[in-house]
Amino acid sequence: MSQENGDKVRLAVLAASVLPGFIVGGIINGGFLVEALLGQDGMDLNHPLDMISSGFCIWVFFTLAGAVVATPVAFFVGLPVHMFLEHRGKVGWLPYGALGLTTGVIVAITFVGIQDHDGWGWGDPKEFFDSLLVFALLGVVNTTAFWLMIRPDRTARRKIDKAS
Repeated sequence: MSQENGDKVRLAVLAASVLPGFIVGGIINGGFLVEALLGQDGMDLNHPLDMISSGFCIWVFFTLAGAVVATPVAFFVGLPVHMFLEHRGKVGWLPYGALGLTTGVIVAITFVGIQDHDGWGWGDPKEFFDSLLVFALLGVVNTTAFWLMIRPDRTARRKIDKAS
């Protein structure tokens, strides 16, 4: 991997790591806004500045929390997997998406298992499967963002063209 390509990959890993938390924060923030517009759960549109500041804090929290979880996983799991896939010539979106899904499931099992030690190890089965789904989707979002920034399929084509 060249120095320029290595820098591009590391930057893509960092950017893609922030994206899932940013998306989750936006979804939660949007949900709060809808609840406020519908007048549910004690939300009050009489204090829009409070809502904006609370929403911004929620967004920042989820973006940072997502980055704290996703960045180490991306560097210690994602980069070696990226290099392996590139070496094997599996540079399409599907292998990246499938491994992102798998990584998301593994992270969900790890974090939910660590977090909740009552009952059968993971608490309520419905909550566990909800977490599993969310982490799996975020894994796919993360790897898709990384793949779109790096586009290993195009890099592989350029290498073939140079060799010809």
